[in-house]
Amino acid sequence: MNDLITDTHKITAVVPGQTERDLLKSVYGSNRPMYGDLVLDTKNNVLYAVLGNSLQDNNKTIWCVSWDENAPHYGARGYPLVKNLEFKETLDTHVLVDKMTAFAKAGHAHAMFWLGWWYEGVNHPKSTWYYIASMRADNEEHRWVFERLYGDTHYGAMCENVEYPSLEYLSEISEFNDFKVSLNWSEAIEKAEAAIHKPATEEQYADAAAALQQNPNASISDICESFAITQQGFNAYRHQTKRIVKVTKAR
Repeated sequence: MNDLITDTHKITAVVPGQTERDLLKSVYGSNRPMYGDLVLDTKNNVLYAVLGNSLQDNNKTIWCVSWDENAPHYGARGYPLVKNLEFKETLDTHVLVDKMTAFAKAGHAHAMFWLGWWYEGVNHPKSTWYYIASMRADNEEHRWVFERLYGDTHYGAMCENVEYPSLEYLSEISEFNDFKVSLNWSEAIEKAEAAIHKPATEEQYADAAAALQQNPNASISDICESFAITQQGFNAYRHQTKRIVKVTKAR
């Protein structure tokens, strides 16, 4: 069980202490199903755990996972009609994440994708590896992930609640090197489970800044890639350095 998982994992900065679930409930109403809800499809007698936040098919269905261990499609993705869903309970966060982790290890690509989303803003490499796993496990469904993921990981768009990471781990992702999709999704799962979010060091930023100073016309993205740092992290470092210089001069 990952210590980083908490009931306030997905924080929305609207009201202090308010979670994303609270916000969605306040916007869509208390009867609106959302991730973490355990619901019964009363028409088909199937127990589901809700994974999605947004409704689909003209607001008629929502992304779920089959939750009944005795059902033939246990762990499979489903899109039941919202009007047929009867709320049972809100699952404990750890129960939901642990179960989705087990589904991912069993080869369910949609579970891998959900975990990629879940770890955004908490553990950059873990999120990245789970997205890679989903793409490898079902490339037809998740092939679109790569283009977005390549840009987001390098830019630092998945780091809203943590320090910007060192990107040294990206060298281990074959798709980022030869741009060919591997079929080894189990390797990506293993990498995801072992992944630790490591912030970029002051030395990495300083070396990148020195390189840019020596070659002012260099591409920022190339500089960042050379020193395994995110563009947002480097921009923040440069902004902070300039601010310190200005304060020092003012004194």
